[in-house]
Amino acid sequence: MALLLTTFFGLLTIQLIKTDDPFHPEFHPGPATHWMNDPNGPMYYQGNYHLFFQYNPTGPNWGDMSWGHIISKDLAHWHHLPVALSPDMSYDNRGVFTGSTTILDDGTPVIVYTCVSSAGQQQCVAYPNSTSDPYLTNWTKPSYNPIITKVHGRKNSNAGSLCSRLQEEPLGAFATIPRHGKAVDLGN
Repeated sequence: MALLLTTFFGLLTIQLIKTDDPFHPEFHPGPATHWMNDPNGPMYYQGNYHLFFQYNPTGPNWGDMSWGHIISKDLAHWHHLPVALSPDMSYDNRGVFTGSTTILDDGTPVIVYTCVSSAGQQQCVAYPNSTSDPYLTNWTKPSYNPIITKVHGRKNSNAGSLCSRLQEEPLGAFATIPRHGKAVDLGN
């Protein structure tokens, strides 16, 4: 086991690397420690490749579902950032599950994810605290989450302008997400 201390754009990265592990990926992205599941939301933003992934920051097994976050300038050397999303709200207290990212027309990155609570699986969004931060290290979940509580033709409790397009095109792609209380058309 080796302790590697590195700095990346002013961020201190501490990694425990098991140097005698022939299966530890050297050029493929992954967490420094603990359990990882599917990648969610690859994105290129302000000169950095971002990769988010389902992650358990507390152990090597499934649980405490969060979103890990790593970035790269060249897709070969990856740097770990703080956890992007944690299950810290009543609507996602059972996990922050699969989702994706996109960049809106105004240049704002957005995470769209499945939030899980006693109400079941719903859809939520998060926005970066600062769009001028090229590392996107801090994210905010808006107060109007969850944005979709039922999909595919079921009654939607967040009906109105938010989901009118989904109701008109129930088999179409996810078409609207709110941005500061307004519906944003992502197109088809």
